Order: sequence, then structure tokens, then C-alpha cells
Amino acid sequence: MSDLGDNLRGLREKRGWSQKYVAQKLNIKQSSTYANWEYGIRDPDTETLARLADLFEVTTDYLVGREFNYPKPSTGQTEFLIKEMIDKYGIDLKEPGKKEKLEQLIKLVFEDLHK
Repeated sequence: MSDLGDNLRGLREKRGWSQKYVAQKLNIKQSSTYANWEYGIRDPDTETLARLADLFEVTTDYLVGREFNYPKPSTGQTEFLIKEMIDKYGIDLKEPGKKEKLEQLIKLVFEDLHK
């Protein structure tokens, strides 16, 4: 099976949807057309791929299996993100350990993006 087919099936099953339901949401007359995409027999056209991404609330890159390598934040970027979080959420860095916790949070987020 293709990355596209695997991703479509996984997203559909995660939502508890049937192939027929997805086909109806996309106004496809035959659910077998959608099934063929999941089985890797055929690929949707570009417009339909975009509609699938919208339906499943993912990017087209995700659907076709493209991976991204997000860069790890530099010290300057980490400091910038901490300042933004302080400004937006009113975090008080006078409390012991707050800055370290924010740095750990930023590190965890970027590590998760690398999975």
C-alpha cells in the first residue's frame, strides 16, 4: 500500500468513518473510487487531494507521506519564544524554575516535531 493509502485509511479509521461516508463527504458517486485510493490502486487528482486534506484537517504533504525535519531552536530562538510566552500569558519568571520549565517545554515541542 502507498503512503497516501495508509494515511487515508488511518485518518478515516481514527474518526470512525466508513469509506462510503468519506466518498459522500467528497461528493464521489462511487465509494469504490475512494477505496481504490486507500488500496493504492489509483491516486486522486490534485484538486481532490486538497479536498481530502481539508476533510481530514491535515496538509497534502502529510497525506502523501512527505516528512519534514524541523530545525532545533537556537538559543536566541528559545529566548525569543520564552519572551513571547511571557508577554502573551503573563508568566512571572521571578518564581524559581519557571524559565527552565519553559525551556524544557520548548525542547519537548521541537523533539515531538522531529518524530
